[in-house]
This record gives sequence, C-alpha cells and structure tokens, in this order.
Amino acid sequence: MSMMKISTTLRRAFFSLFALFILGNLPTTVLAADWPMWRYDAGRSGASPHAIPEKLAPAWTVNYGQRKPAWDDPLNRDLMKFDTQFEPVVVNGLMLLSFNDTDKVLALDVKTGEEKWRFYADGPIRFPAACENGKAYVVSDDGYLYCLDVKTGDVVWKFRGGPSDRKILGNERLVSTWPARGAAVVDKGTVYFAASIWPFMGTFIYALDAETGNPVWVNDNTSALFIDQPHHYPAFAGIAPQGHLALNSSQLFIPGGRSIPAALERETGKLQYFHLADYGKSGGSYVFANDHAFWGHERDDEYSWFKLPSGRRRDELRGKQPVLSEKAFIYSGDKLERHNYDDPKEVVWTVEADANGDLIEAGNCLYAGGENKITVWKQGEDATQAPELIQTLEVDGTVARLVAADDRLIAVTADGKIHVFSGEESTSTKEIANNIERPQASEEALAEAQEILRQVPTDGGYGFFVGIGDGELLKAVVAESTLKWVVLDADRDRVAEWRRKFDAVDRAATPGSHPVAFLPGVLNQDYTLPVYLSHLTIVNDAGSIGYASDIEGETQLGMALFENLRPYGGKLWFVNPNDTDQLVSKLRAEQLQGGLEKGEFTPIDSSLVVTRVGQLPGAGTWTHQYGSMENTVKSEESRVKLPMGLLWYGGSSNMDVLVVLGTSTAYF
Repeated sequence: MSMMKISTTLRRAFFSLFALFILGNLPTTVLAADWPMWRYDAGRSGASPHAIPEKLAPAWTVNYGQRKPAWDDPLNRDLMKFDTQFEPVVVNGLMLLSFNDTDKVLALDVKTGEEKWRFYADGPIRFPAACENGKAYVVSDDGYLYCLDVKTGDVVWKFRGGPSDRKILGNERLVSTWPARGAAVVDKGTVYFAASIWPFMGTFIYALDAETGNPVWVNDNTSALFIDQPHHYPAFAGIAPQGHLALNSSQLFIPGGRSIPAALERETGKLQYFHLADYGKSGGSYVFANDHAFWGHERDDEYSWFKLPSGRRRDELRGKQPVLSEKAFIYSGDKLERHNYDDPKEVVWTVEADANGDLIEAGNCLYAGGENKITVWKQGEDATQAPELIQTLEVDGTVARLVAADDRLIAVTADGKIHVFSGEESTSTKEIANNIERPQASEEALAEAQEILRQVPTDGGYGFFVGIGDGELLKAVVAESTLKWVVLDADRDRVAEWRRKFDAVDRAATPGSHPVAFLPGVLNQDYTLPVYLSHLTIVNDAGSIGYASDIEGETQLGMALFENLRPYGGKLWFVNPNDTDQLVSKLRAEQLQGGLEKGEFTPIDSSLVVTRVGQLPGAGTWTHQYGSMENTVKSEESRVKLPMGLLWYGGSSNMDVLVVLGTSTAYF
C-alpha cells in the first residue's frame, strides 16, 4: 500500500473518530422516539411526526391507583382536570410520571417498567415534566420550578416563583402561598412557567435560561389590572395561571384555570391581551396553539378556535379536544373530524370513533382512546380521504391519555392504570408489582401513640410531627390516627429515607389512605408555617428543625409552633422534655409578655402538653344572616385588621372555590 493511501486511510479514520467524539458529546436533544412534554411539543399539538409500529400488542401494565385531583367539585373537575390522571412523558427511553399525592417524579424504563430513579419535591407535583437537551423541568405546589438531570433525577438547579417560602393550606395540602401551577413549557433553550393562582396575592410569570435557571424576563404586573370582569364591572384583577402553558413562534399563552387564556409576547413577556370579560365565565386549564390559531378549553371538554393575532373567539368553530397536525386539525369525541386551517369551517372528512378519552397522531396514524378500547386509524396520502381502521386494542378501563414514543403506545386509564403496547408479539401482559407494606411500628411505640391520640379525639384534620428520630413514634402515630401528617426535619438525608419508606404503600390497594408529607429545613428560616391549622403537633426532637435541645431552645420552639395550633383545643405535645417544670416556667413567662395566648399547660407522665383553649382572643361571632338575632349587620370582631392575606383555600368541606383571608404582615 502506498504512503498516499495509508495517509488517506488514516485521515478518514481520524475524521470518523473525531465525528463520533463530537456527536457523542453534543447536548442530548429530542430523539425521534421521544414524547418530551405534555401533548408532545411546546404548542401542545398532540401530533408527533414519528411513527410507531402499526400492529401493537400488550407489553406491560402497572397500577398506581386513581388520582385525587386538586379540585373536587364537578365544574372545576371539568375545567381544571390537569391532575385527574397520570400524564406520562417519554425521553431517552424513560417514562416520567408525576405524583400529586406523594410529591414525586418517577422514572421507569419504558421497555420494561423497571424503576430507574425518583425525585421528591416539598409539595404536590401536579403536572408532567417538560424535557429538552437531557433536562426535565417540573413545577410543584411548593412554589418551585426544578431542573432535573434526565439520566439520574438529580437537581441541576431550582427556581422559586414567589417572593418567600411561606406555607399555607391549599387543596388539603401544605403548599406555597404562591404554588407553581403554570406548568413548564420549554423550547429553544428557554423554559417558561408561572407561580400563584390568586391575583390579589400577586402572580409571577417567568422565562428562564434552561441551562442556568437565570431569568430572561419576568412579568409580575398582570395580577392587578383594572379591567372588566365577566359581568362587565371593572375591578382590580388579572391572570390566575393554572394549567399547561403553550407557545407558538411569537406568543406565550397562559391558561387561567376557569378564565380565558391570556397571551404574552414570547420574547419580552409583555401582555398582549386578556379578554376576560368578553367571553363570560368560559375558559379552562388547557390551551393548544400554533401560528394559525389557538384553542381554548371550555366546558364539557370542548375547545374553541381563537383567531390570531387578535385572540378573538370564533364561536362556530368548536369541538372536542383537537389534534393539531401540520396542515389540519382534527376534532375528537364520538367521531373524528378533519378541518383545514385555510377554511376551518369546512369538514374535510368524518369517521365514527370513540375518542372521548384522548386522540393523538403519530406518523400517519391516529390513535383514539375511549371506553375499554383504543382504535388505530391509518391516514392515506390523499388528505381528503377518510382514514382506515387498522386495529382495535382492548383496554381494561376508560382511556384518559395516550402517548406514542419509543416504538410504543402508552395508555393511561382514569383509574390509575398504565398500559404499554409494543410491536413485539406477546402472549401475556407483564404486570409490574408495587410494594404494599408501610413501615410497621413496635408494640411499645404503638402504645405510646395510642395514649397521645386518646387525649386528642378527632375524626380528621392535620397533625405536625417535629423530628423523625428513630422513626418508631412517627410510624405509630401515622398508623393509629386519621390525621393528615406533616413531618418537619432539617436533615434532608433522613427525610429522603423516610419519604421512601412511607411511599411504599400501594394506593390502588389502599384507596383513601393519606400520604405522609415531609418538609425539610429549619423552621422560620427555610419556611414559615400557616396559623390555626394543627390539631396536634408532636415535638419529638426540637433540635431536628434548628432549635437547641435545652430549655431555652424548647421555649423558642413553643412560640414558633403555638400559632400553628387550631383554636378550640389544638395541642402542642412535648415528648419527654429535659425538665418539665422549667419548661412550664419559661412558657408562662412568655405568656405574660403576650405570647401563647390562651395556652394551658398540662404535664402528662413525662410529657408536657400545651392546649390552645377556646376561641382566639378578640374573635367575634356571626350567628345569623345579618350578623345577630337583632340583624345589626355588625360584628364584635376586633382581631381582624389590614393587611389581609390568604390563609387557606379549597378542600372537601365545600363544593366550590372557598378562600379564607386573615390578618398578617408576613406574607412576603
């Protein structure tokens, strides 16, 4: 071989190796097999250009149990159904699932169902991740946007949307005063999200650099717009972000929960329009968009066409959840109905199909989910011809969501099952098992817990457990009580360990069981607690949340936790304090200085119990429609003073949105 040929061969080998090196070290981008965010892309089109096998067979299933959504009344469940079922995304061979009960993202191997990693936030995760370049972006009710490494689940960075870490009770969970419910959408290196659902508390809409988390822009001035309300009366109000944000090439669309979507300039965050009053009380938590129009979610899972750039609705163009392909959109429901963008009123073709659960497009096939089945429709090259039915897949349950990725079709049913179909022939479906055992407490710990709980008769409510310790008493009080427990401990490693232990319960096997919530960090430094919430606060280890174990430290802890107790009998239970007599003396001294209002101290065995007796000092009553039996329309309340802020909202005690305000100067 001549030297010239050897040289040429070496050069080719060098450049081949160089190319492999470069390609191997480029940022991980969206693969052809991915479904990287809710409804595939940043516009929420529901249409992937990538085909999966035409003939599918069951591969594996898993059952995590039916979800309990944030909002419990029928209207809100119609318009704000964002966490009524699992919403999988698939990236790099992993299926990512968000859990609103156990506050986690779970990564499963999409081929086998094997768990690869899990990540826990400090509040419910109600929305799916949005993925790009090897990162997953997920929001939580704890107020943060988290950037996770897709391979490991490790936190790359996190960003708080609200002005502080103040906690309140929201939808029966301890959450941020400014929960992040404007779900993340990411495109071309920028991630967008929103925090706060109550305009009077301030709302915050962000564009962040997807690699660093640094703000590109923030819009925090849309919450106090002086605009017409749905009955055409002007008032200060604004956007209430709640749902999946969506993008087209120039706009960011913000769903408003139960109000019409707003549009912001994508590059600057400047408000373009928010036609709140013009369309009454229509609106929902879903919005889909491209450069032709945007589609707004309304009642009965219908969607209206909104013109661009005006954002005005065309009332005659309305149908069930649409799929937005490149040249047309297809409405779903009891039939599939194709419309072209250039003449959207014209129906190009119609076929009868049960797509009341979901409809997606992958390659040239449509997948319609309904009651106990999925139908697969193949579209021909002639777009004017109706598609051909090529397969029907049986599913146990009502299909609520479909995803096509990694040569697989994923179906989520309303009762919490996830079914995976592949092109590989199979004679049986692999069922993925779940752990069903919660940690078991010792007999001694159970006896101690029973004695504590005997002193606090209640059929429900909230309890706080301060300091995990060896975990024995924690396991016992959770097992023996009906309270919803929140565990406070500054040791994040210990919190991570016990989160996993209490996450082992199988929700499908034990419906209605209450998840144990954990809040890591130092009290009044990393977070503040809401007032008037706890039926029972057990102080197992004061030092675990940043307080010294001596008497002075315990006294400070009593002051910090006493305001969290509910009136009319809330109890603060110190387990085995160092010196009960000295602790009582210190607490009484602080009571004389104005603290621990209406607190009574009772030694019980080796413990000390502080009880908040009766109503709050200065609290009034409102016993009749007009205040009193004399119809005075006057309250003797002297406790409530400006400024007012959010105390709690939502919950099973009402069948609509109930918001309670209180006096506070510590909202920021």
